Amino acid sequence: AAPRLTRGARTANGTHTHTPVNHTQDMMLRTFRFASGAAALAGASAAAFAYSKTTEEERRQRGLFSMLTTVCAEDLSSFLAKARFDGPLPIAIASLRFNELMPQPGRPKYQLAVVEFNIPSAVNGGSDKGPDGYRIDTIPIANSVIKTGNSCELIKYCDDKHDEFSTYVQRFDAIIVRINPGQLSQGTLPGTQERFDSLMNQLLLSGKLVWSSPEVQTRMGAKDALVCINQLSCGLPDTFAYYSGEALEEGFKKTCAFQPRVIKQNRGSAGEGIWLVWLHGGDYCENFGDSSLKDTCMLKLMEMNDSHVEYHTVKEFIAFCVDGPGGAAGEWKSAFPGKYLEGGKAAGGQLVDQRLLPRISEGEVRMLMVGDILQCIIHKKPESGGLSAVGGQAAYTYFKPGCVEYADLEAKFIGQDLPSLKKALGIDNEPLPLLWTADFIPKDGKPILGGVSTEFVVGEFNCSCVGISKLQAVCGGEKTLADVPDADYYESIKLTDLMGTTAVRMLLQKKQGPRYNTLLPAPADPKFKTAVIEFVIPGAKNGGSDKGPDGHRVDSIPIANGLIKAGASCDLIRYEFDKHEEFTATVESYDALLVRINPGQLSQGTTPGTQERFDTLMNAMLAKGKLVWSSPAVQTQMGAKDALVKISGTSCGLVDTFAYYEKASLEEGFKKTMAFQPRVIKQNRGS
Repeated sequence: AAPRLTRGARTANGTHTHTPVNHTQDMMLRTFRFASGAAALAGASAAAFAYSKTTEEERRQRGLFSMLTTVCAEDLSSFLAKARFDGPLPIAIASLRFNELMPQPGRPKYQLAVVEFNIPSAVNGGSDKGPDGYRIDTIPIANSVIKTGNSCELIKYCDDKHDEFSTYVQRFDAIIVRINPGQLSQGTLPGTQERFDSLMNQLLLSGKLVWSSPEVQTRMGAKDALVCINQLSCGLPDTFAYYSGEALEEGFKKTCAFQPRVIKQNRGSAGEGIWLVWLHGGDYCENFGDSSLKDTCMLKLMEMNDSHVEYHTVKEFIAFCVDGPGGAAGEWKSAFPGKYLEGGKAAGGQLVDQRLLPRISEGEVRMLMVGDILQCIIHKKPESGGLSAVGGQAAYTYFKPGCVEYADLEAKFIGQDLPSLKKALGIDNEPLPLLWTADFIPKDGKPILGGVSTEFVVGEFNCSCVGISKLQAVCGGEKTLADVPDADYYESIKLTDLMGTTAVRMLLQKKQGPRYNTLLPAPADPKFKTAVIEFVIPGAKNGGSDKGPDGHRVDSIPIANGLIKAGASCDLIRYEFDKHEEFTATVESYDALLVRINPGQLSQGTTPGTQERFDTLMNAMLAKGKLVWSSPAVQTQMGAKDALVKISGTSCGLVDTFAYYEKASLEEGFKKTMAFQPRVIKQNRGS
């Protein structure tokens, strides 16, 4: 606990007198110093701010300043104005609790903003917000960026002030959108969502980052994303999407004749319009496509938002999905009106048809992701014997990455599928969401001793304003971030702090450009045609110790990509000593050649004269006006040890450097040089 502060004065006899002072008033004028330079400013600024926002009892319970040395400082307000910190905050400060937005750094490398929207006339601006009008998780997210030494503002989008907002956001390097799906269509001007999305796309085109971009939310968040990934290990091959009543009727009658199904609408987030469908009173066919259901076949249907059960014919179910209840669909118990295809594909009208996995009753497994980093794994077990955890009717168990329980799932999804996920979803050029989830359903895998293995397939992605559950638990009404219990706050901060560091890492990568581990496509109209030439040693593992399992030098692809980025084409080609004539014809088409063959390799396992034939070919290319790096003459003249003799008269050489090519000159010269000074004697071969 922090001691009661006193002001001290030394008496004439050297002892101290202590006069008690008002604790709060005095500490508001004090701050802390535990390092020098930028770290001192960082710690002092943040600690003083933290102190001003906590009570004496809270400080006593947390031992807030037990690790810090108190020193006299200026008035808090003027101090904070002057001591704007630079760089990441020290851990001791960053790990403290902040219920309000922290002071912004003085010289941030990047400027970010969290964008929110308040629904007109809604209490607090929406049920996801507190009395201050902010989402409970917004301040921790913004503070996570500030802790890295970068700035992060909280700004509100106003549908009637679009132009002013558009001008203001141009100053930021990245935007973190925290607006729940559908909010921009509640009480707003017509076309608000479209204008906001268009603005975010413009920011992306200007080189800024947006999490999550409209394209990512559309492609990753839509239910038909499950069709896009049906060839990955986390997908199911018999997954289909329907965008019209005709396609629904044709496809569903085949799939449901084969196996129980899950039919999912694209809209909603609490299980409404997600139906588990069984054939009632009939048998399934043995193979997909063997038969098709009739309109009069009976179905058993369970809606996931409340697990209620209904019985309808195939014709009634299809009519409900297309036109809603009543008429051909008959009467329904569902509280939601069907019409899942309304508006067509462009407006999000779609249904996804996926195999029903009976082991869903064991619970779903959620991977909580921050960019490409797995933050935690959550098992959601249905309560009260329910079939699905959708709709919040579940018990949650948390696991850390690397846990034994889900090691195989983690290895397959993070190690195998994640690198291919963006391409499969058609978002190659977009950043992954800053915060997103993948929900997995267990299914029987391959037979193993004593039973079958367990595999997992994705049931849903969520990347649209994913909430942080332990913070959002207090949202709405009069509760604010300050009402979150300490245990929940600090557990949540692990996630938000990872979001901050990941956002900055993505910005750094954006500035550096994307990473490419494979050869880039050639430009459509290249300035020049070039090639990197390699050689694979016959019989050697990987083709030589300088190569990887793909048979290429590890630096060959980056070198080729460097030329491609500069506007040239660049192929990776191999010299084959037993196909010299074919190789000669191939290289005639290039303007320049980059030789990446280690010295001596062309003499390993090859026919006599291979090195000489290759060198002759390279010289012939030079004679035709092409460039070769490095040419045989350059390698010989520059790479030989006697090059040191040729530069002995320059400032980078030594005048007493000599070369010997026969015994007599070696004997004569060495006896003289060694009599004068210690020497280095170098042969020309070896490396």
